[in-house]
Amino acid sequence: MISEFPVDDGVVHFPGWDSFDADDVADIDDDTRRRTAKQVVDVPGRVPTSPVTLGDDRRFAIPVTILSGQLDAEALPRVLADWGAYAAEFGRLDDVEVVHLGSGHWPQFSQPAEFSKKLVAAVR
Repeated sequence: MISEFPVDDGVVHFPGWDSFDADDVADIDDDTRRRTAKQVVDVPGRVPTSPVTLGDDRRFAIPVTILSGQLDAEALPRVLADWGAYAAEFGRLDDVEVVHLGSGHWPQFSQPAEFSKKLVAAVR
């Protein structure tokens, strides 16, 4: 999770691929890792650390599609159960579809064509 990465000089710097769980990056080849690491932009420290307050309960009626690399529809709620407030929000959604991609955390790098197709289908 991003909270594990230190905020330095007011920004979160890309920590390098080795800092991520092996399952998250196993399907990203060395060339893609090198190329991407050169293009990464620092994130202002407040982006991953400042709270976001949501107050309109109509958000729970908006259909949600989750493109999930490793978790399918049965596993996702079990994992989210350990995430406190995230689990509570997820549990209140009226209409959720989980599309299992069978990838690591960055399918846009490891399977861009297939990811693009599924993203477009989700939007439609």
